[in-house]
Amino acid sequence: MLKKFPFAALLCAVALASGCTTHLSEGQKRELDAYEQKGLKAEEKSVGTAAVLGIFPMAGYFYTGTRCWR
Repeated sequence: MLKKFPFAALLCAVALASGCTTHLSEGQKRELDAYEQKGLKAEEKSVGTAAVLGIFPMAGYFYTGTRCWR
């Protein structure tokens, strides 16, 4: 049992480190370029920064661009 633990731990570490992302296909690159040309491309925000700013009232909303009022 203990001999299988290092292999299982290594396998889990590799699976977690590999992630779920791949490179964009050619069609996806063309679609992204079209969005950029139209000014519709959304920029991703840092999750960590949003979490830290979320502690302070309204700071997280301003960072992510979320409207919390009407």
